[in-house]
Amino acid sequence: MTEKFEVLFQDDHVIVVNKPVGWLTIPGRGNKEGVPILSHEVGRWLRAGADRTNPSPDLFVVHRLDQGTSGAMILAKDADTHRTLSHEFEEGHIKKIYWAVVKGNPGNRKIDLPLFKLPSKKNKSVVDPKGKPSQTSIKTIMSSEGYSLIEAELHTGRPHQVRVHLAHEGFPLVGDKLYGGPVEVAGINLEWPQLHSRLIGFSTKAKGQLELIADPNSTMKLIFEQLGWSPTACL
Repeated sequence: MTEKFEVLFQDDHVIVVNKPVGWLTIPGRGNKEGVPILSHEVGRWLRAGADRTNPSPDLFVVHRLDQGTSGAMILAKDADTHRTLSHEFEEGHIKKIYWAVVKGNPGNRKIDLPLFKLPSKKNKSVVDPKGKPSQTSIKTIMSSEGYSLIEAELHTGRPHQVRVHLAHEGFPLVGDKLYGGPVEVAGINLEWPQLHSRLIGFSTKAKGQLELIADPNSTMKLIFEQLGWSPTACL
């Protein structure tokens, strides 16, 4: 494991971490040996005693990030919190902002296109009238050399929503082979789509409303450096 998860916040009910790229959220079919599973690793860390207030919690996955996506992710420590947060996600009350590096410059726009998960293609979605309503707000942060760093706020939570919406508009994520994105940028060969859960906002029992920010992964930072994007503006 070249990168480790970072704890962004925790209390008796939740723990929020910065998920490393390449890690699975939960076990899945066809897991490769040696691939870290975030829910397991966080559970081991807590059981080792790093969490002095609750040394042996049960962890509940509230939402998932794809293996290649890094960033802020919430895990619940009890069933009641899991039910509450799951409902908040379903109702669209959780604030979710992602960063992505894309080909081209999409400017600022709201994409409102239904997404349909193809039954014949594992883990692939398309824009289709028979799909579920899906809305993403896009803001371009900076651009150079034919690429842009964008901020995507999700108003719904469909599989591959940011990736499919941007690819359909003609601005695929770099590294996103599944949806036609380039696999090399600024001399960097990319294994994963450059997508990062930058901010997550939710309400806690003790602290009220929280907004937590996760630093980008090392590959995304290297892209920033190679394209001359200022860390003070990006990080």
